[in-house]
Amino acid sequence: GFVCTSKFFEDMLDGIELANNPDLINRLPSDLSLLIISGSEDPVGLYSKGVRKVYDLYRNSEISDITLRLVEGARHEVLNETDCQKTEKYLANWITQRI
Repeated sequence: GFVCTSKFFEDMLDGIELANNPDLINRLPSDLSLLIISGSEDPVGLYSKGVRKVYDLYRNSEISDITLRLVEGARHEVLNETDCQKTEKYLANWITQRI
């Protein structure tokens, strides 16, 4: 519902580049717990294809605890979907198992 500034897009592209940089990924702590979550129908994540590529990139690093969760039928904002309670429960369980 708003027009994004050119700085927004610059920052977003910089963040994407950093998040997908293998050299930086390999410097992350190996004991880091990482959850990649997306809606399976999110066009930003190329309908799961792009999200799986990011997951594979991180899975090939030294990180020992990495989880991919694709929320079936959901789009970009998985916590604003009609079945968000299931996603909230999943997140709570995922976090609880790691603390």
